[in-house]
Amino acid sequence: MKVFIAGAGISGLLSAFYLVRAGFEVEIHEKSARAGGLIRTVHSPFGPLENGAASLLNSPEVQNLFDELGISAAKPGSRAGARYIYRDFPRRWPLSLNQSIEFFTGVTRLAFSPDKGLQSGQSVREWGQKYFGKQASSLLIETALQGVYAGDAERMSVELVLGPMLKKTNKIKGFRRNLHKGAAMPDGGMGKLISALVAYLENAGVKINFGSEIKSADIDLSSPWIIATPITAAGKLLSGMGVDGGGELQAHEMLNLTSIHLVFENSPLPFDGVGCLFPKSAGFNSLGLLTGKTAFPNQFNRPVERWFIGGALSKNTAHLTENELVDLVLADRQVLTKDRHKPSVVHVFSNPCALPHFTNELARIRTKLSPPTNMYLLGNYTGGIGLTSIHKQCKNMPGRIKSGQ
Repeated sequence: MKVFIAGAGISGLLSAFYLVRAGFEVEIHEKSARAGGLIRTVHSPFGPLENGAASLLNSPEVQNLFDELGISAAKPGSRAGARYIYRDFPRRWPLSLNQSIEFFTGVTRLAFSPDKGLQSGQSVREWGQKYFGKQASSLLIETALQGVYAGDAERMSVELVLGPMLKKTNKIKGFRRNLHKGAAMPDGGMGKLISALVAYLENAGVKINFGSEIKSADIDLSSPWIIATPITAAGKLLSGMGVDGGGELQAHEMLNLTSIHLVFENSPLPFDGVGCLFPKSAGFNSLGLLTGKTAFPNQFNRPVERWFIGGALSKNTAHLTENELVDLVLADRQVLTKDRHKPSVVHVFSNPCALPHFTNELARIRTKLSPPTNMYLLGNYTGGIGLTSIHKQCKNMPGRIKSGQ
């Protein structure tokens, strides 16, 4: 059976990989001139600089993927699990004693709740404040999710954002174990994963048509089609085919996200860890930062900081120049470090439509969508933001197509 895929981002490539392994014939159509989508690695003299995801959550499935593709994994550093949240200064745990008691009381309550207190139409903030209190919700839950989803906690759907993780975890012990699996990055950066997937697929006879934009009229559902394009492009295809909800998907709110890599000659950060997130109440322009050398010390010969700015609560940044964005980040860094040193190297990746906003409106649209038989939607909006979710969806794709689900 032949399967057609629209989109050669990480979703399209991974789904093609698992389909080929399952014996399917595959053909991919990609609008742009390159594979990988948001995943793009620039190889600098200091180490790999990433546009999109810098790693995957480690698991036996990821290790098997690396092994089959012949990819060597970078070795994580001893402090790769040390994450900080800013409250007056970077802290491993930002809550006071009373706030911590309130938080763990909520954790205990939810541990024995089959549905984890999740309700349709409920926001992340409503859920967090109900079970953990205002401060714990703001400083811990909302800040952590803002760092991943770049969304507004008052509008983010708790069902979409936390449902997949919490509902599959019936014990707090298992929940903690899921949070500490560590990260897996190809030696040399995520671009190596894209290159390895493309090479594997081409060696297997998969035709990847670059510069080929699929339109609704091109889709013949006598064969299976996987739509692995960004959400707005998928919505346009569905709308053109008369699928209910396609137009709403096409018009759904997208979030801009810019990552700025900074290299300093001698200006250390005031924490020893892989990164720091900034609660909105702390007054920073940035969402947070990651430190490449701490996460994977063998990949970098100098400390490289990756700062993130944009998202639902900073929409004004979408209209700023790169120099203006860098100035905002440097102002944040000065507050964090009390240091006025200028970076020796600056590299900016701007993504105007990086992520869909995971709102209750998206939850409603997803419920409404009903793709026709032999069409399969695939991407961060169909399961969850993050390569772990996408990898799982792709791994399950051959079974879905065989069963017609």
